[in-house]
Amino acid sequence: MQSLFTKQLLIGFGAAGIIIVTTAAAFLSLPSGKNDPARMVPAEETIAFFTNITTQNIGTFSAHIGALANVPVTDTPSAVALLKTGSGKTGWAVVEPVMGGDQPFTIRTSDPSFDPLFQAVTNPLSRQYSYSALADDETSLPSGWLAFPSVALKAQSPVASLLQTNQPVMMISLADGLELRLVTDGVRLPMLTSGPKELFEKPLFIIHVSNGTAFLDLLSDTFQNDDVTVLQTVLQSTLTNFFGKELSPTYDLPPLLEGTTTLEVAKKDTGNGLRVYLEGEMPDNEATLDHLTDLFLATLKTASVHTETFDDKFNWQDIRQDESLIDDTTKTEYGWTVRTLRQKNADTVLVKAIRSNRYILSNDTDAVEKAVSQTASSLAGLDDIPAALGLIHSAEWNAFLHHTLPTVSKGAIVPAGTSGHMKWKMSQNGRILTIVLKKI
Repeated sequence: MQSLFTKQLLIGFGAAGIIIVTTAAAFLSLPSGKNDPARMVPAEETIAFFTNITTQNIGTFSAHIGALANVPVTDTPSAVALLKTGSGKTGWAVVEPVMGGDQPFTIRTSDPSFDPLFQAVTNPLSRQYSYSALADDETSLPSGWLAFPSVALKAQSPVASLLQTNQPVMMISLADGLELRLVTDGVRLPMLTSGPKELFEKPLFIIHVSNGTAFLDLLSDTFQNDDVTVLQTVLQSTLTNFFGKELSPTYDLPPLLEGTTTLEVAKKDTGNGLRVYLEGEMPDNEATLDHLTDLFLATLKTASVHTETFDDKFNWQDIRQDESLIDDTTKTEYGWTVRTLRQKNADTVLVKAIRSNRYILSNDTDAVEKAVSQTASSLAGLDDIPAALGLIHSAEWNAFLHHTLPTVSKGAIVPAGTSGHMKWKMSQNGRILTIVLKKI
């Protein structure tokens, strides 16, 4: 459903046509080290600003923002400003460079009433911290600065839920994906020193972060969207089914996420269950891990029904504790102490592995066998090692959510990759958070 913003803009197209105005001499008095179109547009009325836009690449952004669909750009890389006045009127302006001549740009607007906005720009977008901090002067890639919530994204946009923040975001089009930048406060993530081990052939997602607790705090503080809540709900439900209702996500899990943390999740081959692998740094003591082990044991069946017959006539049944119903084995592999707890005649299993200051918890024995013998990471093949990285299979994840939480209707969390998976990484430079999504 089109937003009110988009409807008003389309009305403006039909009523106004295209007005060409020449930039005033006042533009030339603004500071400039180069011809920056951002110094030609008013900060107060600009709710989105795109650079290096042509007829060939505008579709990259109009797939997310309906208001761009009918902006008349050309084959010349130009800037496009989406406008909204204090009275609520919306429109656009195309800032197109001029080769030679006295003025560096011409400006076309969707309505003559917008022309005065560009004739005396005393507060240009280029001077705003929210824009200048996110802009990359070195790149010639198509990019868009979006001021939320004033600018409206299409409901079906793959990043609509991810970008529903209350602060500006820079979106940069990459050859194989997207780069997103935004300003953060408070939470800081240290850099990773290595990538994770890929243990499942078709994972729903992998999250590998330098500090699990800080990562969750960053997601909540920065994005504040329903997808974070959905992810937490699914994981909490999965862990509760695994460790029982006595599990306290508030008290039992945070100690396990304080350091470098890896979470890998895949669907089981049969049924709707999940295979879960969690690796992290050991808490100050093993009490937390021992407590989780006890919670898991409490979920297993340890009682059997014993029947006796008296005088070949009367049957007597009693329930007895039978520890033989549980397999509990411990072995040492590659320096890891691996304990496996299994319900006999069932697929319920917990594997706990400890080595030095690292631990592993999983319900998949094959994943643990692979993890303890594997030293290299195949997912770390990025240009650098950021603060967080991983991958997600958007289609499979959405299908799982639809089955698990049928009342939740979501679009894709990220654009699907060529194999269904999208690789992502997250890094911080001061207050700037950068997220890169790449197709694989």
